[in-house]
This record gives sequence, C-alpha cells and structure tokens, in this order.
Amino acid sequence: MSQKSRIPEKKIKRVFLTPEHIEPLEETITELQTADLIVIGPGSLYTSILPNLLVPKIGEEVCQSKAKKVYICNVMTQAGETLNYTASDHVKALYDHMACAFLDAIIVNNAPILPETKERYAKELATPVICDMEELEKLDLQVICGAIIDERDGTVRHDTKKVAALLVSLLAPPSHDVYL
Repeated sequence: MSQKSRIPEKKIKRVFLTPEHIEPLEETITELQTADLIVIGPGSLYTSILPNLLVPKIGEEVCQSKAKKVYICNVMTQAGETLNYTASDHVKALYDHMACAFLDAIIVNNAPILPETKERYAKELATPVICDMEELEKLDLQVICGAIIDERDGTVRHDTKKVAALLVSLLAPPSHDVYL
C-alpha cells in the first residue's frame, strides 16, 4: 500500500506489491525452512502482515514449511482495514491472498474489555475482534481463545508473557499444560 491514509471505509478485497518482484534475503528463506514455529502477527493485517507474506518466495516458504504456523489475531479491529472483522475474517483474508490454507493455530483474546476502554477505541472506529469459534473450527484450526490482554490507561494490548507461554506450549508435547 502506498498511502495508508487513502484506505477507504469499504472492505479491502486485494493487496498487491509494487514492484511485484522483490527478492527476499536468503537468510529469511533459510530461517523459514528451518523453523519449528512460524508466528504471524499481531499487526495491521493489510498494511503490515500481508505485504510481508506476498513477497515472492516468502509466502511459498510459509506454505511449504513443516513448522507449526500460528496467527496471533489483533485484539481490536482497525478502521479502514478490518472494520467489523471477526477472527475468522482475519484468517479468510490471509488465505485469500496466499496459495494455501497455511495456519495450524490461531490465538484470539476473549477477555472482556472495560467499557471506558471500548468507548475510547470506538472514537477511532475500533471494536474488539470477536473469537467466532464455530467459524474458526470450520477452517480446521487449533483455536486458542483466552484472556491474553494487558489493559492499562485506556489502552489494550497483548500480554506478551501470556502470548509467549501459549507459543511455547504449541511446541511442547500434547500433555504440556499452560496456566494463564
């Protein structure tokens, strides 16, 4: 995207790169090929995450990788990008731009957000991303909905310690429990 401020209030249908042919760093390809876990997000879906996945060879390597691939869904929607998106809408947008349905798991917040915090975000046309479990399960994903936020001073962010614990648990044997 060349001018983020020009993003309309309508749903974005397609993102593309200009120029189309970009060579990724060889180190990036090597890291993707040898990774045990590939973490996508959090971040602006259309102006941060997708442009990186659309770099030739990057998306292909992500699709072909044997690593576990997990998407950390944003806590809040973004005006002009993901207005009214649910967690499954985020995944569908990723899949619509990639050559494969590549995710194994998704981490989504389901903790309530304080009314005054929601009110502050509403002024920016941002609302909490809904963990729509049924739709996510239809996408054949391991769905991890949990209380993964840190809410302070009217701002809500991912709790990095909780998210890190969940990511580590995804690499652990199935009997490994994580308590948040």
